[in-house]
Amino acid sequence: MPRRTDLSLCSLFVITAIATSCGDSTSPEQPGPPTGIKVSAGDKQTGSAANVLAAPLAAKVTDASGRGVPDIDVTFRPIDGSGTVSPTSARTNSTGVALTSWTLPNVAGTPATVRAVLVSPSTGALVDSVSFTATVVGGTPTRMAHVIPPSLAATGSTLALTVLLSDAYGNSSPGVRVTWTVTAGGGALSAPSTVSDDNGIASASFTLGSTAGTNSVTASFGTLSATFMIEGRVVGRPDLIFTWYYPRYAGIGDVVSLPAIVRDGLYQPVAGATVAFSVLGGGGTLSSATSVTDAAGLATIQYTLGSDTVRNTVEARIGSLTTTFSIDVRIMTRHLASLSGAPYGIARTASERFVVSLIVGGAVVTFQQNAPDTKQTITTGGTPVIVAVDDAGAFAYVSNMDGWLDIISLSSNSVVKQVTVPYAHALAISPAGDRVFVSSTDGYVYAVSTTSRAIINRVIVPNGPWGFAFKTNATDSLMYVTSREGVSVTEVDMKTLTVLRTFNVGGRPHGLAISPDGRTLYAADLFDGQVKAIDVASGTVAAFAAVYGAMGIAISPDGSTLYVTAGSNVVVLDAATMTVTKTLLTSGTPANGTPRQIVVAPDGATAYSANEGGWVDIIPR
Repeated sequence: MPRRTDLSLCSLFVITAIATSCGDSTSPEQPGPPTGIKVSAGDKQTGSAANVLAAPLAAKVTDASGRGVPDIDVTFRPIDGSGTVSPTSARTNSTGVALTSWTLPNVAGTPATVRAVLVSPSTGALVDSVSFTATVVGGTPTRMAHVIPPSLAATGSTLALTVLLSDAYGNSSPGVRVTWTVTAGGGALSAPSTVSDDNGIASASFTLGSTAGTNSVTASFGTLSATFMIEGRVVGRPDLIFTWYYPRYAGIGDVVSLPAIVRDGLYQPVAGATVAFSVLGGGGTLSSATSVTDAAGLATIQYTLGSDTVRNTVEARIGSLTTTFSIDVRIMTRHLASLSGAPYGIARTASERFVVSLIVGGAVVTFQQNAPDTKQTITTGGTPVIVAVDDAGAFAYVSNMDGWLDIISLSSNSVVKQVTVPYAHALAISPAGDRVFVSSTDGYVYAVSTTSRAIINRVIVPNGPWGFAFKTNATDSLMYVTSREGVSVTEVDMKTLTVLRTFNVGGRPHGLAISPDGRTLYAADLFDGQVKAIDVASGTVAAFAAVYGAMGIAISPDGSTLYVTAGSNVVVLDAATMTVTKTLLTSGTPANGTPRQIVVAPDGATAYSANEGGWVDIIPR
């Protein structure tokens, strides 16, 4: 007979099985296979660059009926430049949701996107995907830069002060409250603090105090700060005086204008202010002790320079403000004629007619000494350089660096022939007047017949032949030519056009002259800054005079005086002692000149130089 206990256990098992069987008709259905994925939470957040978003990204995997499917892997993939996620793959929880944290990129202002991807657990094929987006803004500022306002402003005026806040990655930091504090000079701010806008800019208005002086305002956020320094100035009150254009060099007794400019603290002209002038040194006299500024703030007086070649100084004063004019008194050349086009070469006929080449203008200008304002212009084209005229004053010869020799009729004021001379540079007419010798940069001297107007011979003179001098007598017919790059002077027999000797004189010799007795050559040496006296017999340098920038040279007919163009000066030398007797500055407006070729009048007491500054100089002995 069965025991009671066994029946009870069996009954319990049966009851439980029935209960479980009955319960199946009322419990939830299990989710089916995953068919889709959607955003559950964390989309469209805003976060700071390089920081983790406040809320995680939540992607929900669902079946065909929209029920969450647990235990399914979801992959999170940031689009390029969208930062990183952790983890990159997450399994759904009991409600079908997978979670990950998103660290934003370090560049603000660019769209950031993460895709959540669902693939079939069985086949690995793509089932569905969904995107999360975020707005990236600048983070906590680590730098504060200020936009510099005007360093000067009128007292009582209002300025906008601006700072730019940026994070460690250079992104603008919005929504940051900046504190503004006046730290010097008084004045008032529009607000004690302002908040940076979307561009990281925080601004405040500042009204300067009514007293002239330095105003200081500091903007701060945490440990960051920027200070604005503004100098308050009173409008219309003299605050500065300075000299305007005036000549730094002038001749003895010349009258020059001395203009002083008065400005207020904002550099605006101050009209109606009285400026006092006084001579501090060098002598000379003022036309007036005071001058009143005009609408441009200019106060001007006339000053007659002293009689000595010393520095003249004049002070202009208004209140405690001063400025000083300094003028070095020099012996100055006078101008015979004004010419445009950079005068370079010059020649003078026995009838006192000048022929001047314009190296920039491509022309030659002629005029009479007693009527320099009445000029004739002869177009040559190219780049005319050195000029020579025949003894009769009938023809002028001009070397043209564009490759020819211009022959000009001075009676018709026209070019009558252009003789092709390769690389023509300088020239000279033979003492007999039968030939024109033209140097060229290709290392030749060409002989051009004045009768046939054609090249009849040439001689090699290497290394840049330039200056010419001639020695003729009953036994000699010699030509001497400097070589600029060859540190030498070459002696040539004019009859046979053969080289006889070469003198090594050093430096960079340019212009050349010879004493009337033919015993001494004088070379203007640009490189050594000397005029060298060369003994013709020995071919050696016997003496020299220091003349910085020596280039052109001419000798008086009696051989006593040398005239040398040098830099901005013309230097007069005693030929016998090789000493400088006079230095004349060639000055014009607005700058000093550059004298080039030089000629001497028959009396030897006056020389004339073509000046690239735009004129012809008169040089007295």
